[in-house]
Amino acid sequence: MTRRPVSSLSAFDFKGDFSAQTPVNQADATVAVSAAELAALLSDARAEGAASAKDEASDERTARLESISDQMRRALAELLKLAECLDQVKLPADAQTNARSLLSTACQMIIDGQGDLFVDQ
Repeated sequence: MTRRPVSSLSAFDFKGDFSAQTPVNQADATVAVSAAELAALLSDARAEGAASAKDEASDERTARLESISDQMRRALAELLKLAECLDQVKLPADAQTNARSLLSTACQMIIDGQGDLFVDQ
């Protein structure tokens, strides 16, 4: 491919008028739709609207579940840090047992609560 310098430019006659160039016959401008065709169009519109609404609700539910799951993971991580701290602190045996029991109960409540995420609201 050889390159040549541009030697001249000519103006382009652009018309921004996109209206019909020929007059429209009023008889040609009417659209005839049968009752069956209209019913099919309405049915399609309803189906598309319902699918769109369902998709939107599903997206919202997914976002909600992801947010709650993330909060639960963070809570369990914090409880794990607390368990590690309990291992480092010297407490009387009964206090250590009580603290571990409370910690275990809190963890179990969070884990059991995950089932509630899938209950429709």
